[in-house]
Amino acid sequence: HLRYSEEAEKELKIFRVAADFIRIFGPQAIENMIISKGESVSDLLELALLNKEVGLIDHKGSSKINIIPLFETIDDLQRCADVMDQAFSLPIYRRLLESRSNLQEVMLGYSDSNKDGGFVTSGWELYKAELRLIEIFKKHNISLRLFHGRGGSVGRGGGPSYDAILAQPQGAVDGSIRITEQGEIIASKYSNPEVGRRNLEILAAATLEASLVHSDQPQPKPDYLIAMDEISEHAFRAYRGLVYETDGFLDYFWNATVINEIATLNIGSRPASRSPSWPFQPRRRAERCPRDHRRRRPRARRHHDDAARDRGDAGLYGRRHAGRDQGRHAPRPRGGRLPDPAEQHLPPVPPAGRRPDCPAGLAHSFRRGEGTQKR
Repeated sequence: HLRYSEEAEKELKIFRVAADFIRIFGPQAIENMIISKGESVSDLLELALLNKEVGLIDHKGSSKINIIPLFETIDDLQRCADVMDQAFSLPIYRRLLESRSNLQEVMLGYSDSNKDGGFVTSGWELYKAELRLIEIFKKHNISLRLFHGRGGSVGRGGGPSYDAILAQPQGAVDGSIRITEQGEIIASKYSNPEVGRRNLEILAAATLEASLVHSDQPQPKPDYLIAMDEISEHAFRAYRGLVYETDGFLDYFWNATVINEIATLNIGSRPASRSPSWPFQPRRRAERCPRDHRRRRPRARRHHDDAARDRGDAGLYGRRHAGRDQGRHAPRPRGGRLPDPAEQHLPPVPPAGRRPDCPAGLAHSFRRGEGTQKR
């Protein structure tokens, strides 16, 4: 055996513990290993090498554990199909998959892609990545199981699970799907036995419906795809220009929201920020989408509805900050002053007497007459 550095030995100890768990308690004790920030084939092979060092992969290439890449950023999502195509072309990796019933799981990151490219671009690139992955897996005759790394909030890929599963492209849900349930979502969905069973029923029903009933849904029209590409491009530039290129936006966000108070609460499963360069998750505006496209395409309808839920809070935060010292804290976009929330077509702050369980965006729609139909 080679002698490794102190850092390498520290990591190998974790793998040795995993190998001991599998040896003592059986293969179901630990079934999967996920390599985060997957960018290339080497990321998969590096994880395979570490597993080989502790005996989880033998000299013939047979593996006792699944290796799952996690593609998180916009660039990673755009390259993920090519990465898997290259991996499947390697005989050594194909032997590994043969020992795992020719099943490859791929995890897609919703939260980081949201932070990287914004709500609209993240959703669209996730959708296109799934389409490309389905094509590559069919080419190599490998079974695909997608693992959706969704958070609880809309900004982290959250939203109604039933709609999210039905919005998957044809072939993405083939009798199985994995979805993360994180943080406060676990308590809200599963702390009560009856509520927990109901949520599991919803997931099972959506998986069956997506696999059987929606398996023959027509492919999106080319015009829709072109329109979404254009919308995504404009949304990406607007998001990056505001969040990454607007001076003072970081100060504005910290002062306009309660993120500082939330970050200090000892209730999370991970740190409030992963790096000093990105300590928050901003709210985003809802992008308009043609009504026909929203009605016909479940994915478009889900993203429009999720964004509509979120923008009410964005307007509230903006007005909350309006009375503060904007000269010191508010960002100054290149075009001039910070836009007034009213000019962004955001719903007004809900009156004190309104029912608390009625979303602000819904109440605003009814006030404008959008929630009623003429008979």
